[in-house]
Amino acid sequence: MNEIMKKLRERKAAGVYFELTIFMMVVVMCLVLIATTASVLFTKYKLDNFSEELARAVEISGDTNAVSGRVADLKAQYGIAPHITYSKTGHINLNEGFKVTLKQTAYLEIGGIVKVPVALTSVATGASEVYWK
Repeated sequence: MNEIMKKLRERKAAGVYFELTIFMMVVVMCLVLIATTASVLFTKYKLDNFSEELARAVEISGDTNAVSGRVADLKAQYGIAPHITYSKTGHINLNEGFKVTLKQTAYLEIGGIVKVPVALTSVATGASEVYWK
């Protein structure tokens, strides 16, 4: 084995060939890494947008119970069904702050063999724009 490696090192073209092969392997591994993490990052992006739009809907309506239709619309629009919790429920009076927390599990698939669960969380805050008597 050592004799073969010595002969290949003596040739300049063989050295370039090995360097190019290793370089291509590194590039392919980087592309695979990007492709596997892109789906998780895209799900996180959708979750953040979902939470911001839901918080805005609660701000406008002033009631967490009144946004169930908007939740269904957002689930259909973004294609995700996160677990939703509110820091305050029911009527939220004028300028009272609240938090909307969304949790979703995404899966990082490595080579189609390993499936690693990744817990994603998104928090959006807002303040009610409705005065309740």
